[in-house]
Amino acid sequence: MKESRILRAFDLFRRGEIFWSPAAVFLFYHSVISPLPLAKFPSFSLALLPLIFRLSSKRSSLKTPFTIPILLILGGGAIGLSVSSNKALSLDAFLSLLCCISLFFMLQDRIESERPMKAALALFCAPAILALILRLAGGPGFLRDIPYFERWAKTSTILISSSWISGFLALGLGVGAGSRRVKASLVALFGAFVGLMIPAGWESLSRFVHRTSILGRYRIWEHALPLIFKENPFAGIGLGLWALKFHPPCPVHPHSSYVELYAHFGILGVAGAAWGAAVLVRETLRILKAEGGFWKSLALGASSALILGCGWMGIWEQVWAGITWPDGSISYLISPLPWVLGAFFVAARRKLDEGLGGGREVRS
Repeated sequence: MKESRILRAFDLFRRGEIFWSPAAVFLFYHSVISPLPLAKFPSFSLALLPLIFRLSSKRSSLKTPFTIPILLILGGGAIGLSVSSNKALSLDAFLSLLCCISLFFMLQDRIESERPMKAALALFCAPAILALILRLAGGPGFLRDIPYFERWAKTSTILISSSWISGFLALGLGVGAGSRRVKASLVALFGAFVGLMIPAGWESLSRFVHRTSILGRYRIWEHALPLIFKENPFAGIGLGLWALKFHPPCPVHPHSSYVELYAHFGILGVAGAAWGAAVLVRETLRILKAEGGFWKSLALGASSALILGCGWMGIWEQVWAGITWPDGSISYLISPLPWVLGAFFVAARRKLDEGLGGGREVRS
């Protein structure tokens, strides 16, 4: 009897991972940014449990279209950690990568119906909307008096990038939606994101249009790439060490997710990202042939956010990771946003494969 109660409690705990796992990831990131060293190990251990559950399960839920690219990126991160000259900083970055991977496999496995998926989409877009409000308001005065707000504000680059990603997510959802009313409202939401982002980043946008921003970024890459290649053409400079190695004279990040990826993850990371992008484009083209429905809309929304929000914008901006400066020190964390979007895409693709999305099969 006691054993059965323990098993039931464990099963209930497993079922609730879709709630406590993201909370644990959030707490881990906060423990690094704040910093709260006592919370770091417990929160990371809890965030990693979903991945451990799946590694120890007989039912394979680790087989996805992106598993091999993920293993390549993980390998690049491990090598970047091994060659790092600042193991503490690189270890936090590597642990955040493991958190993202665990979150990806949990979400793609647990999302089984439309209602929780719609709730997850709303939660995904909420931080982006909040970031836009704070950016437009310049940071309301009362928020500056809240402990740690300034430290969180220093992650504005990644937060504002999430606003673009959420906008492209809405655009893709609208394109794939079956209902004209839903299609129009989601495309209008994308327009609202763009309309809010333009005044929020008008100065940066005007520099970009007049090519001063592009030329400045090109000079950064021209200066940094030979140095990365000289230090270690295979492994890069060490996971998360750009700011320590190149700032100054370069900015604290290279203003390109691809240059950053090579610097921190080396050749393996670049190969993993390229493989993942090829798989995403291939699967998206197949899903386009399916009939409309919620899951097709979700798949195209996630694909749009990944290809346009992460891939296209990643050419000239930092999208996949974030840098914070708590108490004058530098921390480097991998962004969970692309991993969550990837999980949405895999879950939607699986539903279409099962024929539950009202569409044709889109099998590999």
